[in-house]
Amino acid sequence: MERTMPSDQDKTSPGEAGTPRASGREILVYVVDDESMIGEVVEVILKLKGFRPRFFTDPELAYETIMHEEPKPDLLLTDFLMSPINGMELIERCKRIQPGLKTILYSGNVGEEIMQYYAAKPDGFISKPFLPKTLVSVVNSVLKE
Repeated sequence: MERTMPSDQDKTSPGEAGTPRASGREILVYVVDDESMIGEVVEVILKLKGFRPRFFTDPELAYETIMHEEPKPDLLLTDFLMSPINGMELIERCKRIQPGLKTILYSGNVGEEIMQYYAAKPDGFISKPFLPKTLVSVVNSVLKE
């Protein structure tokens, strides 16, 4: 089966048909997961839905990139259980330098209750394993907030 990418004419905001946009550009999503296979699958799902994902296996590298590079991401999508910092610690650090950053935490090891132990809260939570449509639905919902 042949896949075609949407043309520039098809690009619209999240929730509408076509490629999600933010201020006239594709929505940049940082995906952070120390398990390459999971992160790569999430990256492909987002890419197929028209987002511009950038995948990191090292949460500290993702943080450094957010600190120093432009453009800043529109969304940070991160796993919880990682080393040397976990996903909630990454969210807290990133929100200090980019307070308006939308964030989603996902995990197969902990539930939403883990958020009560951290000052910064993610804008969304997804339990692993999740379906591609669940991922895209939560991403679009968080971006609309």
